[in-house]
Amino acid sequence: MNQVKIGQSIALLRKKYGMTQLELAERLSVTDKAVSRWERGLGTPDTSLLVKLSIILDIDVETLLEGNVSIDDLGWKGVLFLSYPDGILPSDLVYTKRIIYLQLCYFLLAGITDILIVGNENNIREVKKTVSDIQGIHLTYEISSSDCIISDDERIREYNSNDGIMILSGFDLIYGKDFTKCLRRVMNNCHKPTRLYTFENKETSFVFYPRKSMTKVDEGRFDQCAEKYLLERGVFVLSVHSHDDLIDAGSFLRILESHQDEKYMDIEQIMERRHIKK
Repeated sequence: MNQVKIGQSIALLRKKYGMTQLELAERLSVTDKAVSRWERGLGTPDTSLLVKLSIILDIDVETLLEGNVSIDDLGWKGVLFLSYPDGILPSDLVYTKRIIYLQLCYFLLAGITDILIVGNENNIREVKKTVSDIQGIHLTYEISSSDCIISDDERIREYNSNDGIMILSGFDLIYGKDFTKCLRRVMNNCHKPTRLYTFENKETSFVFYPRKSMTKVDEGRFDQCAEKYLLERGVFVLSVHSHDDLIDAGSFLRILESHQDEKYMDIEQIMERRHIKK
C-alpha cells in the first residue's frame, strides 16, 4: 500500500463531497488529527474503519487502498440514448417505477448528475413530462431521428474532451449488492473505452469513455470498446428486449420490494447516500 496515494485519494473525495476533516472525523468517530495524518500520508485508516469510510466517500475499499483516485476521475457526465423495443416508452412502468426513473438512478448511483438525453421527438416529450419534478439533476436534450447511438455528434465529443462519459443505450434491470461499487471502480480505473458484461459474458447497455478517449471508429460507432468489465457472480441482469421481458422485470421488482421490505432505485435515498445536493 502507498500511504501517500491513499491519503491523496481520501482528501480528494472528502473535498468532492464538501466535508471538512473534522466532519469526516466525526462521522468515523475519530479525531480530525487522525484524518489529517491519513491525508498527509503519515498513516492509514484502521481496517475496522475501511468499510464505513468507503461508504462515506462512495468508493470501494479496493480502489481506495490502491490509491488510484485522481482529480480527473471525479469529472464524469452521462449520456442516455432512449433506445427501446418497439411499443415501449421511457414512461412505461416496471412494477411501480418508470423506466426513465430507473435509468436516471443508474447515473445517480455513479454520482453523475449532468446528463444528456438523446432520442426521437416522441420519447423526448415523454421524458420531459415524466421527470419534470426531479431536482438535483441537470438534464439536457438532443432530438435525433434515430433510436440508436448517433454516428457523429460533436456535442458528445465535446463532453468527452473535458470529462469521462457513462453512456446508457438500451434498458437493463440490474440488481446486486456490489453493483454501485462496480460502477465507481470502473470509473476510477478505466483508461480505455469499457463496456460492462454480465458474469456470463453477455453485453449490457453500460459503456464508459474516460476523458478524451472518444474518437471516430469504424462506421463512426461509439459503442465499440477496447475493454470488457465482467460483473461479479450474483449480480442479476435482465436485459429488456420485449414486452415479456418488461413484465418479468416488473415481477422481479414486485418480489424484491414485497418480500425484502427494500426500496429499489429510490431517487431520494440515492441522492442522500451519494451526497447529491438538490
